[in-house]
Amino acid sequence: MVDRVKMDMNKIAFIICCNDEPALEECLLYINDLRIPEQFQTEILVIREADSMTSAYNAAMRQSDAKYKIYLHQDVLLLKEDFLCDVLNIFKNETIGMIGTVGTKKIPRDAQAARAWNYGNVLVYNGNEMIHMKYLQDEADNTIEVQAIDGMLMITQYDIEWDEKEFDKFPMKFAFSDKQFKEAMESLGLTENDTDKIIGIGAGGFIRKSDLKAYTEMCQRTEKEMQEAIENDKTGEGFIKEMFKYELANHEYCITYELDDTLDALGLTIEEINNNQALKHGLELARKEYLKSYEREDDEEEYEEE
Repeated sequence: MVDRVKMDMNKIAFIICCNDEPALEECLLYINDLRIPEQFQTEILVIREADSMTSAYNAAMRQSDAKYKIYLHQDVLLLKEDFLCDVLNIFKNETIGMIGTVGTKKIPRDAQAARAWNYGNVLVYNGNEMIHMKYLQDEADNTIEVQAIDGMLMITQYDIEWDEKEFDKFPMKFAFSDKQFKEAMESLGLTENDTDKIIGIGAGGFIRKSDLKAYTEMCQRTEKEMQEAIENDKTGEGFIKEMFKYELANHEYCITYELDDTLDALGLTIEEINNNQALKHGLELARKEYLKSYEREDDEEEYEEE
């Protein structure tokens, strides 16, 4: 494992999960055509036959001493020759930890962020032609802070472990088109007509009925872990605060100023919060920090509503 203290500040690593060699070959052609900034070097780490994408990313992250890491899907083609220079210029701001090409300022309530992309731009090949998917842009800057980015391209300047919890490995699938549904069913060992053998879990997700017991037990364990994390946060300034901030954002508190949806999502009541000093303090901190980060957006959204 690489010593995290001895990071190479002038090194950029490309990290790619591969299960399609022709797609990878084309991806690498474009990477090799990029202009490498002066005094920098690059490396390419390809992970095959990983248990999951997050486990692959963690394995590569631990293997590389590069300060800057570019995690990308094997079918992503980097077209701009000065791409790496642009990345380094953005990361001159040390408060920026991760950047992507498209994202969303607010994760929707169903947690399906991909359906809420509203910033950035990317070229997508639909099998016949290239389509320019261009979302909203901030005229004052070419970057904007978001809550989530698309996993096709994620670039970091700080290493944080990718979450490898059992949810990542559980055989649950999500589909938002007939093609995705067919492929998801096949990956579960089923055909697209075996709808009597699956059960929905919400947000476009489904599992095999035979896995329902294991899925329920996994959810119960996750709930228990969250309760333990809450109990271990004695001040409310750690896990509790971040928990509230996440759900406040999910439920657009900056617009509604209503706590009901946030509390419902966490399975908490206002009485429970008022009777627990850590919860009460954490919620207050979360509200202040969240609203402070959205002060300008609040003004814009209120104006639009009027």
